[in-house]
Amino acid sequence: MMNEVLNPPAIIEEDIYKKIGREFPYRIYWSNEDECFIGYTQIAGGNCCHGDTPAEVRQQLEVIIELCLEIETSGAAMPRSH
Repeated sequence: MMNEVLNPPAIIEEDIYKKIGREFPYRIYWSNEDECFIGYTQIAGGNCCHGDTPAEVRQQLEVIIELCLEIETSGAAMPRSH
């Protein structure tokens, strides 16, 4: 059996979402396996959304970060990723 070398995903965009004096890094990359763009942010526990365009994923990431901040400021525990 031949070993396949997996190429790391190509990062399409890497930026920081700024809110209430805090910074939330995020990454958008293309997934050949899923055939779509994937959004990643640490505040949400890693990979958390996908879409057909980087703009669509960026918009989803902003919503996810906002929701995480609402949960955090409410005092509730953040849901754990599986």
